[in-house]
Amino acid sequence: MSERGGLPGAAQPVPGLPNSFLPITIEGFSGLNTKQDRPAIKDSELSWCDGWMPIAPNMLKVLPGTGPIFYTSGTPGDIVWFGFGNVGVQSYLFVLHTDGSMTAVTVFAGVATQIMPPGTITNPTSILGFSQWGSLYIIFSKDQTNGYWLWDGSSLFTSGTAGPIVDILDGGSGYTSVPGVSAIGGSGSGIVLTAQIDNGAVSLVTVNNPGSGYQVDDRLVVIFAGGNGTTTPIGTANISDGVITSTFLQSGGSGYQSSGGVQTPPTVVITDGTGSGASIVVNGMAGGIVTSLQIVSGGSNYSAPTLGFTGGGGSGAQALAFVDQGVITSVTITTPGSGLQSTPTVEFVGATGAGAAAIATIGAGGAVTQVQVQAGGKGYTNPTLVVFSGGNGPAVATLNLMPFGVSGTTAEVYQGHVWVGNGGAVASFPPRGRVIFSAGGDPSDFGDDGGAFVDTNSFARVGYFSLHQTNGFLYLVADSSLDYVSGVTTTSTSTTATTTFNNQNADPQIGSPWPSSSTVYSRNLAFANVIGIHISLGGAVTKVSYPLDGIYFSTALSEPDYPSAVAQIFGNTVYMLLIPIADPILGMTVNKLLLWDGNSPSKPWFTSQQDRNLTYVSTFVDFNSAPQAWGTDGTHVFSLFEQPSAGFTKTFQSKLFSNPAYWMTKTANELFGVIENQGAPMTITVDNELGVGSGGGSVSVLASSDEFNVFGPIPCGQNGSLIGVTVSTTAGAATVMSLTIIEQEEATRV
Repeated sequence: MSERGGLPGAAQPVPGLPNSFLPITIEGFSGLNTKQDRPAIKDSELSWCDGWMPIAPNMLKVLPGTGPIFYTSGTPGDIVWFGFGNVGVQSYLFVLHTDGSMTAVTVFAGVATQIMPPGTITNPTSILGFSQWGSLYIIFSKDQTNGYWLWDGSSLFTSGTAGPIVDILDGGSGYTSVPGVSAIGGSGSGIVLTAQIDNGAVSLVTVNNPGSGYQVDDRLVVIFAGGNGTTTPIGTANISDGVITSTFLQSGGSGYQSSGGVQTPPTVVITDGTGSGASIVVNGMAGGIVTSLQIVSGGSNYSAPTLGFTGGGGSGAQALAFVDQGVITSVTITTPGSGLQSTPTVEFVGATGAGAAAIATIGAGGAVTQVQVQAGGKGYTNPTLVVFSGGNGPAVATLNLMPFGVSGTTAEVYQGHVWVGNGGAVASFPPRGRVIFSAGGDPSDFGDDGGAFVDTNSFARVGYFSLHQTNGFLYLVADSSLDYVSGVTTTSTSTTATTTFNNQNADPQIGSPWPSSSTVYSRNLAFANVIGIHISLGGAVTKVSYPLDGIYFSTALSEPDYPSAVAQIFGNTVYMLLIPIADPILGMTVNKLLLWDGNSPSKPWFTSQQDRNLTYVSTFVDFNSAPQAWGTDGTHVFSLFEQPSAGFTKTFQSKLFSNPAYWMTKTANELFGVIENQGAPMTITVDNELGVGSGGGSVSVLASSDEFNVFGPIPCGQNGSLIGVTVSTTAGAATVMSLTIIEQEEATRV
């Protein structure tokens, strides 16, 4: 707001009117200021600005309301968190429910799929970590046992499953068609892989199903078969001492059913030169395929038993039997392979054991014909596979399991590593000041060149609550400080790989324990805490919410988290924080959005509600660089500030003007103004120091069919030492450009 003519702050007579008539013109609209009392703010500032956005001088616009409901939970109040990400070109809304389940909803199409069953997230009302690995995988983390997940748009990767990345060590050569590829080893099952070839070599292996049931010490072996007549050779290690303790089903075969269509289990035949007394039966089948075996009796004195299948009407089932204890005595070649052009190396792959060594011999067709054990090692258990690699034959690849024991409440991707912090954890172990990071280039591998560190700064309080990458740094937002990571480098030797980096402090006193308040805003980092809203500009933290101090501290901020979002509104990029305040107009505590247009010249603050009571907000960024704010009321998810709405009241208040002096009583006689066309009446009340409209009346300005509604003079009798206006409307679209009050000094009234 400003006053026309003469020196700032001094009203000047209106030409053609008696000298005692002075104008007060309200049109600067530089933003909300609640830190000072209403008479003490600048002429251009507003003492309240709710549902209106100050865009420029002579442009104060009504804010839009919510868009249509996009997603609805079947249970009221069921939504506790939501976020957005994309896999490839498909954008998703992810919704966390009170039962610990997670739903992925395709944006635009609205197709909902449950990707985590109920109970997956054990404490859904506490803080959840969320990020993404490029456009390949969505990342979730939580402070619970094995609280780390990846999702690739179809499969959920978690502890006990394979990871999503197959690392091709050697693509092989001479492939004329796509080879079959599978994973064996470990105690789980169900992994499905497919290969892709380019220029006669395997260039990509995709995990179509990560399987389940794998244990922490399991190791997987990738084998290739066909495509050019070459096959990965594999074998099994024979471990002494006697009793059959476990089996490994290599292939379930097919067609095991009678002519009547009833599945008939085949009989398991055990062949061994020394052992006796063992009994193994088929105890699981599906679709004519053998799925599991059961040992009825382990027998005794077995050395290297083989298993065969007879009967049942089918064929193709293959299995291995394993015996107890410790030392590798020989190797049985279960698949001799083909196409090897030189002697491959031999590796023993098992959950335990060390020290075994062997040499392979190849024969006609490039097949492994013999394995000579040079050292039996110790501590081996079944199943221990024998893997042959190299030899200029079939492709060679490795597949890791998803990590066990990884957990945290915030996650971010930086310099090819996933970083997981634990500051928002409920329990104190693992340490809340801990950060772990994955190996470079693999979000499922936290070994190799991955690692961990704990915040040991003298000013460290609890831990890192949110991690964000911007401006080439990884910012670590602790509860009462701000650090940043840079210079990430991995150094490798023939046996080890080590990741090093710089971790430096940016601010030892200002941070945030509210992870959802922290977000990237343009190139900067914005976050909030109990003393206000802050911006990190190149690492220098500055409080920017001083104009909100009058309302920011009006309620007790006791929740563990307060959410934020970023949106483009009227072409301006705005940061917003959802927080409870005591609304000075309504006289009650409400959840309100505090909004900051920090990229505009005047950087104005303003507030707003929406058509529904908001419980959480988040940001959606599609592929056009235009962020959108979305919200939930606990039952529905919808976009914010999308379309004109008459569903909530928009109110702003000017300064209370004292001109020419506080002690001089004035009478506001007439009101003039210019507003843009609107959809509902606008109520303009002239105030004095006693309150809104105290002792005076209100005027109602109706919508105009013209582009601009230039109105006045309208009588607006009001007496007081201080004069201002309160303007409210439910219009879905309206702009105030200028309001002018003509006042007369009481001492000179004729």
